Amino acid sequence: MLGHRLTAVGKAPVETVIDSLSTLFTVDNEAIVKSMIPQLFPSLQFLEYFGFAHNGQVELTLDGDKIYTLKPSDPQRAGRAAFQPDSLPLAIAERNVLFSDRYFPEEKIYYILYNSCWGRESKAEFKSREKAASLPSFTEFGEKAFGILQGNPVGKIIFDMRNNGGGNSAQGTAFIERLARFLEQHPGIKTYVVIGRSTFSSAILNTMDFKHLTDAVVVGEQTAGKPNHFGEVRSFQLPESKLTVAYSTKYFRRTDEETDTITPDVRIEMSFTDFTKGIDPVYEWIKAQ
Repeated sequence: MLGHRLTAVGKAPVETVIDSLSTLFTVDNEAIVKSMIPQLFPSLQFLEYFGFAHNGQVELTLDGDKIYTLKPSDPQRAGRAAFQPDSLPLAIAERNVLFSDRYFPEEKIYYILYNSCWGRESKAEFKSREKAASLPSFTEFGEKAFGILQGNPVGKIIFDMRNNGGGNSAQGTAFIERLARFLEQHPGIKTYVVIGRSTFSSAILNTMDFKHLTDAVVVGEQTAGKPNHFGEVRSFQLPESKLTVAYSTKYFRRTDEETDTITPDVRIEMSFTDFTKGIDPVYEWIKAQ
């Protein structure tokens, strides 16, 4: 089944399944559908509720003619299988770290992968100082970043937030403000900000920081989050069901224009063929500029 295209679930085309599952969340834009559907699709309960699965099993049609029947099982990690591409680009290989970087001397590109607006300082401020010690320090990361920028020939900077679902925007804003001052002193450096379907919440605010403070070119896909949005999420537990309820406490207004997404200056989406070959089309486009 790995590497084949899903075309139907039961007797329903996959487009119908997507349409039904999309009623389970607020559809602000196309990107939120692309982000949420892969998370909801594996739920047998949802597929049964909408009538796409029956009797505790689901029938999948692949490539338009191959039919496989799946039954639920205990999801032990040892029994899982995953498609193996030829290689993994940086944005995918290190998508589970909070932040990372790499300097490419031949291309004179400094690549910052910013997967989460979080770190040791944010954890200590908002949660637990004891647990914060196990997290990487964004302050130290920032000092390292500017050391690389000042000590190496850099022609292009990539700030990649396509996997960033948010956190605390303040640390990113402070970094971007400092970077903006650095770029004013080095006008020959081109800056690129990468966004995508998983860019949300505080990462949206940091994207707007780049748009307001720099001449960065925004590349990638439309964001799931909106420029003006509710945030500063808190939660409480219902006393009887013990379910956790999350709610927003602040409205962030970053633009006078009411839009449902941030649309990149240059739209580039990774295809499955790109993924199989280990190609990041965003990075390749930036490298060629």
